[in-house]
Amino acid sequence: MVDKQPVGGGNMETLGLFDKPIEKSPIVINSDIKLIEHDNLRTLLVANYPILTYNTSDKESERYLIAQLSRNRITSQKILASCFNTHINTIKNYKSRFLSQGLQGILYQKPSLNEPRKINAQVVREVLAYYFKHSTASENEIAKQVSSQLGFPVSQPSVGRILEQCGFKLKGEKPLTEPFRGIIDNRQLELTFSPFTTITESVKPKEIPESYTRADILYIKRLKKGVFSPYGASLIYAPLISRFGLLDPYLSIYGRRDNKYISSSQIWLTFFHMVFLGFPSIESLKAAHEEEFGPLVGRNSLPSVRSLRESLSDFGSRAESEELIFQLCQRFIEKHLASLGVIYIDGHFLPYFGFEPTLKSWYSIRRFAIKGNLQYFANDKEQNPLFFIIRPPSVDLIHAIYEMIPFMRKIVDKPLTLIFDRGGFSQEFFVNLKDHYPDITFITWAHENSFSIGDKIRNINEALFKLSLIHLKRKKVKVKLAEIDIPIGEYGPMRTIILFVPESNKRIAILTNDPLRDKKEIATLMINRWGQENFFKLMKKDYHIDYHPGYDTKEIESAPLIKNPHYDRISKTIKKINTLITKANAQLGGKTQQSRLKHQSLSRLKEKNRMLINKIHSLKVQKKLWMKKRTDTPRKISLKEAYLHQSLKELDLEKKAILDSVKITAYNLQRYLMQFINRSTMSNNNDSPVNTYDIIKQITNRGAKLKLSYNTLYVTIGYFNDKQIQKIAEKLCEHLNALSPVTLDKFGFKIKYWVEER
Repeated sequence: MVDKQPVGGGNMETLGLFDKPIEKSPIVINSDIKLIEHDNLRTLLVANYPILTYNTSDKESERYLIAQLSRNRITSQKILASCFNTHINTIKNYKSRFLSQGLQGILYQKPSLNEPRKINAQVVREVLAYYFKHSTASENEIAKQVSSQLGFPVSQPSVGRILEQCGFKLKGEKPLTEPFRGIIDNRQLELTFSPFTTITESVKPKEIPESYTRADILYIKRLKKGVFSPYGASLIYAPLISRFGLLDPYLSIYGRRDNKYISSSQIWLTFFHMVFLGFPSIESLKAAHEEEFGPLVGRNSLPSVRSLRESLSDFGSRAESEELIFQLCQRFIEKHLASLGVIYIDGHFLPYFGFEPTLKSWYSIRRFAIKGNLQYFANDKEQNPLFFIIRPPSVDLIHAIYEMIPFMRKIVDKPLTLIFDRGGFSQEFFVNLKDHYPDITFITWAHENSFSIGDKIRNINEALFKLSLIHLKRKKVKVKLAEIDIPIGEYGPMRTIILFVPESNKRIAILTNDPLRDKKEIATLMINRWGQENFFKLMKKDYHIDYHPGYDTKEIESAPLIKNPHYDRISKTIKKINTLITKANAQLGGKTQQSRLKHQSLSRLKEKNRMLINKIHSLKVQKKLWMKKRTDTPRKISLKEAYLHQSLKELDLEKKAILDSVKITAYNLQRYLMQFINRSTMSNNNDSPVNTYDIIKQITNRGAKLKLSYNTLYVTIGYFNDKQIQKIAEKLCEHLNALSPVTLDKFGFKIKYWVEER
């Protein structure tokens, strides 16, 4: 046996040749998890299987391990502090930094020994130099500037102690704003003070602090303290608006108003978040919590309703809504928020319940004609809105399509397929499309009462129909299809797809000039037109598309011609006179027949029926006068002439068009998020099907904690009881963080999205 000798005078002992090495006892975290140390390596064992191995000098890996064990509640923080021989506050610190900043939060190094950790002469010199030049600056601002200059952190309390020791501050109070008052005279005050060193900033902020108003400073202080906002989760749309450049058309057309009170960007962001959060009108924002809505637009509080209305009136006075919608449509197509190729076109009636005399149209909900306007939408194949126009009721679907075709041609010059309802069925319209737009194909339902279409499709032998499976968005439908050519007046033979539904035993005809698509695809496209009706229903329910932000009117310059009601009244009067003359002649004829049977003379007959003869003569004279009067009366007159003592007016819907452009933009952004959720859930086959639209609404209205730290705004969305929604929200936050988002206000803070743990 070899004796054990001390080495280097220490307490360590060398091992004999046959001695077993002394192993440290394992650190038992719980019954299943242990941590063993061997050869300067630590290994985490879970159920006796090695999971993680790191060097004992690797402090970052140990912090990560502690944060994970604490976060997943493997054991108490007190036991973890004992196992890793550290203070319990350190365990809490690792966990909180990991939850708020992720892995980056625990990858930090403590200041090295070559960096000053106490106040020295250099720190005092830099603090006083900046303070003498900026005597109104706060201690926090001085600390930031000096830390930036020196390259290591100098705390606010350190700045306070320096100023206090030098006599420029009283304990518990703010630094003196005029440190040399009463010490030097006015001539010395006029001298330019030269600092010991030139203070430069390593990172230039978006706006210099001098441009911040007092309200901006209070707003930033409030964010640094941290606030909870029930509307805070609506900030998930900020990176999408920025990525797709959807705010640029509004600012380029209506200009930027960057004054110190409220900017154009803040006005537009208010409108966007108003739509995202489901507020039905501008007036409904009066019920919103102003201070909690403010951070969405970079303000301490929500802009007043008066400011919003005045700004919208100013925008509307420029009459640039069509150019705005055109530029937005271009953005939708360039950024793949919508596509141009297959276009669904239909109109939605906007009722008007005001007192002004305006044109009327048929309102299908109330089943009678009322005052209002028509809003025609163009939707892509997936029913995403591309653009819209608002027109008076005198503009029907056919004329609306004529207006929309040049609009689409300005955006892209390629073949288009237009799909519309029976309102577009017209022989003349089909001929015009054929002659002037040969590259445009159309698909529509047929009017069975026109050109004997109904009789022709009913006479088709049932053996010609073939069973097909139509794929709709959420289900599959079995139908039978047949194809024939039906002559449509001057247009000539037109391709007709007959759709036969076995359950209802009903046949429906689809007309098209598309020679390339097969009948199944044409039937699918036509049946999916009903999706546009669902779009109108959703826009009315959740986006409040019927809302009018203002009823400005203007007099109609040229009104359409209608039947002259006076002419119709004259015609009815003449018709009544003819009826009376016919009855009187019949009565006179009957009496003449009786006189002949009694062999009375003609003179006796005239004398006896003189009153009746005079009545007939009088009626004929009246008829002649009314006939002359009708000849002088025009059959049709202008609609303005039909309203006595008042001018016919039409609504100026410029403000509504601007606000509705925000709504279709919000609709397309929400569809983008829905597509992301669909893609993320498709990878998990175990998850049950989800209603992506409801999930987006839940996330948007969930509320979030907002906290500003080192120019980064942390948005922590509240947790969800549903595990599947919680997982989707976490994936959505990861996706948004990958876009490097910043706030859209003048501050341009970086944004980090998190979901609160359950």
